[in-house]
Amino acid sequence: MVNNDRRYVPPRRRRDRKEQWAVLALVGLLAVVIVVPQILSRTVALTVPTATTKTVQAGSSAKPSTSAPTSVATSTAPAAPSAKDPVSGLRWVTLAELPAQASDTMKSIKAGPPYKYPKNDGVVYHNSEGILPKQKDGYYHEFTVVTPGASTRGARRIIAGGPKMGVTNAEWYYTDDHYSSFERIRP
Repeated sequence: MVNNDRRYVPPRRRRDRKEQWAVLALVGLLAVVIVVPQILSRTVALTVPTATTKTVQAGSSAKPSTSAPTSVATSTAPAAPSAKDPVSGLRWVTLAELPAQASDTMKSIKAGPPYKYPKNDGVVYHNSEGILPKQKDGYYHEFTVVTPGASTRGARRIIAGGPKMGVTNAEWYYTDDHYSSFERIRP
């Protein structure tokens, strides 16, 4: 009698060493092909020059010059990031570098109340995060910078420091992440 309940299971074949090395080499090659371009693209992005060198003739006369060409570096990229404010240690920004709504908020602050969000704008900002320079409580006031499409006030604010809620002798700070970081707005 033959037992037909059992199915035939072929014995496992052991891969020989050459086959194992070939598979390992293939996996290594794939890793190199995938990873190296990503690393190189990051490196290239970090080392893009911010200035180029042009060759110009020395002198400005119309007749041919016998002088050797002179190399002059000219910037082709936007200006380097602004220096830091020596008082706060925060990066300087101009109002033009901020979203357009920040300019609207600044105009509103200078015009005085009523503000768009009367319960929230003009209230004391206590600087509990300690990022802004230390001042007496009541020195800083916060104002909403409208975020288009947001159903709430959003996370963008201008903090005004100084007398009369920053209208005179003002310090201006901008945050787009609800007080986690700030930039100092140039007057």
